[in-house]
Amino acid sequence: MFFSVSKIKCDYILPLSDEQLSFDGIKWSDTDFMTSSLCGEGYTIEEDGQIYEEISETEHNEETGEITSKDNGIRKLDYTGEIRFNLLHVTAEEDLWVEFIAWVREGDLKEIYLEEWSVTGNQSRKEREDKLKSEFTKNLNSEKKWWYPLYKIYSFGLQCVYGVIKWVLIRTLQLVTFICQKIS
Repeated sequence: MFFSVSKIKCDYILPLSDEQLSFDGIKWSDTDFMTSSLCGEGYTIEEDGQIYEEISETEHNEETGEITSKDNGIRKLDYTGEIRFNLLHVTAEEDLWVEFIAWVREGDLKEIYLEEWSVTGNQSRKEREDKLKSEFTKNLNSEKKWWYPLYKIYSFGLQCVYGVIKWVLIRTLQLVTFICQKIS
């Protein structure tokens, strides 16, 4: 299953209260929201309700291995349906999850409403981040140990042995299948 997430900017006035609009000094029109409703580079909901798609061309330089992206402008999106877009905004004390739903018809915004606004403590997120960082550091540190090159040789040897065994078993099964088909 393929899952794509695109960024979307919203210059259109969001249905937020004054308190929500001023939360942590967020500049809502400069914020990159995320959406899985659309599959592309990026999108913008303009102040007038028109929706545009950013067009870019990606090039891969075979010699240097460099990947570059070239901006090719924008085009009006001809889309009818629901666009869900959201944002996770983290601060030192709390996290904000906000989700909007926009109803679109032929690229024109018909309605936008706030689906979810939740401010939660960030203790569990910070604990998960700390655990991830410590695991990452532990893995990096293990690569610096004196025994790591020996471990890599050992694991490569095991992969080779198991690869040969797997190849022999597959060929044997193919041979048995071939013989069974010829007999029947």
